[in-house]
Amino acid sequence: MSQASYFELPVDRPDRCVHASVSDAAELMLRQSRYLQLRRVHCEEQGDKLVLHGRLPSYYLKQIAQTTVAAVAAEHPIVNEIEVVNCALVQ
Repeated sequence: MSQASYFELPVDRPDRCVHASVSDAAELMLRQSRYLQLRRVHCEEQGDKLVLHGRLPSYYLKQIAQTTVAAVAAEHPIVNEIEVVNCALVQ
């Protein structure tokens, strides 16, 4: 993977950072979201694309997930494969 595909993410101390892939950085953004359902979305890199996988109860949350990861995937096209399903089916 090219060096441009990695980001510096803070660890436990601000003076120490670790390299993370685009998918790791995107998942971190989703885990920090105030929308609890977004914490179940999985991200993976396929070539130069960032692919979002998971199941959410609304198209609104699907769009929020894509918008959330857009900042870290600036140079990567985002493929949003999140399924929108009945709320009772999302677990």
